[in-house]
Parts: sequence; C-alpha cells; structure tokens
Amino acid sequence: MHKKLALACMALAAVAALAAPAASSAASAKICETSGETCTAIAVGSKIRDHIVPGTLVNVFTPSGTITCSEALTTGVVTKNEEAVSEATIETASITGTGEGGKCTGPFGNFQWTTNVGNGVPYCLKNIAGEAMETQIRGNSCTNAARSLTFVWDLEGGVSCKYSRSVESGPLKGKYTTDTAPENSDLVVHIPRSATGSKFTKEEGGILCPASLELELSLTFETDVVGTSPLYIK
Repeated sequence: MHKKLALACMALAAVAALAAPAASSAASAKICETSGETCTAIAVGSKIRDHIVPGTLVNVFTPSGTITCSEALTTGVVTKNEEAVSEATIETASITGTGEGGKCTGPFGNFQWTTNVGNGVPYCLKNIAGEAMETQIRGNSCTNAARSLTFVWDLEGGVSCKYSRSVESGPLKGKYTTDTAPENSDLVVHIPRSATGSKFTKEEGGILCPASLELELSLTFETDVVGTSPLYIK
C-alpha cells in the first residue's frame, strides 16, 4: 500500500513539473552592447537613439484613411538597465514623411508632426522581462510621475490638431525582441495597431481633424555616439 502511494505521489510530481513553466524561459529586459551569449550591458546614463526598422513605415489609422510617415528618430538616455526592467527617457522625437518639407502624407493632405509641445517629450520607454516581452511608452521622463502623451499635427491651410493619450488609458503597449541564436537580432520595439494599446483621441481641432487615431510602428535601437552600433536585449 505504501509503495503504491509513493508511486502515485511521484507520478503527480512529474506531471506538476511538466506543467510548471520553466524559470529560464522568461525573457530578460537587459539592454546589451554585444550580441551572443555574453551580455555587455549598456551603462545607465548612456545616450541611445532609434529609428524605424528599414522597409517599414509609421502608420496612423484614422476613420478617414491611413496616414504614413517614412521616418521616426528619437534620442534619449538609459535610466535603468536590469534583468527585470530596462528604461530609457526619450528626450527628442522627430517623425517625418515624404511630403514637401518632410511632412507626413495622408488622404486629407500633408501635415507636420510636432512632438515638443504640451505633454510632448520627454517620454519614458520601459521594457519588462517575462513571457510577454512587453514594451510600454508613457508621458514624462522615467524618473518622474506618468502624465498624458500629446502631439500636434499642423495641416496645410493653418489647421492644427492636438491629440492625447491619457494616463487613465495607460501607456502605449507593444513588444520587444530578444537576441537569440542563430538570428542575433538587434533590439526592436514594435507598437501594433490597437484600440486599447495605441489609440489617441482628439483634444483640440476642428472638423478636419479625425476624432481618434491608432498608431503602428517598429523601432530599432543603437548607441548615440560616433560610429553607432546596434543594441540588443537578452
């Protein structure tokens, strides 16, 4: 009887071990300057920058159609770099397109995207370790309390549209990649189109300004020094 009970307990333990997730399967959030098994972590205080992944666009989905921008460039500084969480304060952000004067293009004309007014830059970009490999972007620097995210579109003809994502709506949400063999991929952050994770609503503007919009973009990161080199996360 005792032997049968022991065997039953061993079987249950084996099933439980198989069902439990492996601790090592959770992705790290540490940003590294080297690819491969060994991570040379980028130091807190280091300058970084990012731009859109080659071959992609910044897409803005509105009820009136899709607006496209051909480039996004941000610069910032690493404020935390740990296994569980990495953060960088984005200090400048420029989003441009193929229209005259670098304007983005859309179904209702070209427009200039301005990020440094209202609750514009700085932003805080945060990578969170775990199976979801989640990235968040919120308003304000990483060392200060969260605030709304805002930006302004200046349309042709003097029309100005202001958009906001409130603190209550939460940060922009996406996913980061990890550096895994054999790809040894650079750090890429992808913010997918989502009614909950990438939606902005109109704060100011007339009837030519769409009532809401959803973003979609993919960014790749590198050091912001002479002779820039890609960054990785593992």
